[in-house]
Amino acid sequence: MNKNNLYWAGVIGLFALVFFYASYKLTESPPTWYDEGLYIQVAHSIAERGTQSVQTAPGEFISTGFVTGGYPFLAPVALSLRIFGDNLFAARLPMIVFILALAVAVFLFMYRLFGRQDALLALLLLATFPLLYGNGKNVLGEVPGLFYITLALLFLWRLELQEFKGIYNYLFLGIFTGLAAVTKPIFFFFFLAIGLVLLLCIRSIPLRC
Repeated sequence: MNKNNLYWAGVIGLFALVFFYASYKLTESPPTWYDEGLYIQVAHSIAERGTQSVQTAPGEFISTGFVTGGYPFLAPVALSLRIFGDNLFAARLPMIVFILALAVAVFLFMYRLFGRQDALLALLLLATFPLLYGNGKNVLGEVPGLFYITLALLFLWRLELQEFKGIYNYLFLGIFTGLAAVTKPIFFFFFLAIGLVLLLCIRSIPLRC
């Protein structure tokens, strides 16, 4: 086996490891808790009634204004509940997809930015990072938000590489940054980071894309 085949065999093996840990005892580990239960209830409301609400009594619903999670990760959970039934396995199934998607996004970003060896090392570190599964398998917004941010960073890098030209780079940067911010309010700070980068490069940004 040559080095190239060995490299890609290692990449595939690490993605298989991510899938194994993300799906292992999905409904048992980690145990569910208050925040996850609340998000699942909101997703159930989306699946059943098409609205984000929390049921407090039979036939009584209140606004989700106090809930910090948004539709970019609740909508896939609601879709899974609608397809596979109202159970914890169905609720956590999209989280496997988000974990895998984050691993793919991180690998692609590092591959483009630093090359194949650093990309493999980054994937190795991520695949063996316990908190990725300890929190990521719960129906929470951190891993989905990181996935959207990584995609946004990828398009920000493409903008810089292409001397801040290309309307599609701006479009997808805005879309994925917005999705991250709506997923969890903590990701609003990412807007400041993006703004700082654009401000520092303001002289390189053309008036037209």
